[in-house]
Amino acid sequence: ANAESTQEEVGKWQTWVLSSGSQFRVSPPPDEAATRIELEQLRGMIASRDPATRDRILWWDAVAPSYRWNQIALEEAVKAGLNANVASRRLALLHIALADAAIAAWDSKHAHARARPTSIDGTLPTVVSVPSTPSYPDEHAVAGAAAAAVLGELFPQRADAFKRLAEEAGRMRLIAAVAFPSDLEAGVELGRRVAQAVLERGRQDGSDKPWTGKGPEGPGRWSGTNPVLPQAATWGTWLLTKGDEFRPPPPPAFDSPEFA
Repeated sequence: ANAESTQEEVGKWQTWVLSSGSQFRVSPPPDEAATRIELEQLRGMIASRDPATRDRILWWDAVAPSYRWNQIALEEAVKAGLNANVASRRLALLHIALADAAIAAWDSKHAHARARPTSIDGTLPTVVSVPSTPSYPDEHAVAGAAAAAVLGELFPQRADAFKRLAEEAGRMRLIAAVAFPSDLEAGVELGRRVAQAVLERGRQDGSDKPWTGKGPEGPGRWSGTNPVLPQAATWGTWLLTKGDEFRPPPPPAFDSPEFA
């Protein structure tokens, strides 16, 4: 009972970009007749389950969706050779989207309280633990759509690959018999709407502005010809008022006894 109460509270958590978890609340799920049709669709999909598919089901189910998408994003950052400033900003955008997507998903879940497929038809075989949470929309589909949209803009040459991964994440939930096809459809739409709101916020953070300053001069000052994004100090912040909010006092002067 306590765990269920906690899950219900997720949809009420404070969001970063959305006005609230209910901003993009999805429409009600299909009716009973449509649900019966979906159950038959699931039976057909389950029949195609093989060892390789089972492995992918377990891979996606092993951790929360945000963990997998963080892993995918880190691998892409390493392959792209991103410096710490750019990689940190991209991870921030991804996790802001995933956080708001999770809150939005749980708002819609508990607003509609749709039962899981196995709760309606106990004969459906699954290979993972069936969540005790409502089925609609599917949280993996919401997270996958949000992550694929954000990463697709950040790594445009890999956009198709992210889209395929998100589609796989959702499809595995169907073959595992823990979600309905309409749970996925609603989840994808919700995830994309969250992602677009986060991306629009990201486009306004000033991270695309080139550096037009000059390096410091004088003894004891850094000097070089290729500074790594010094303008990152001016990028829009998520939580602080601005980058210098907690700026420490200056170090000892180069020619001072304290420095010596």
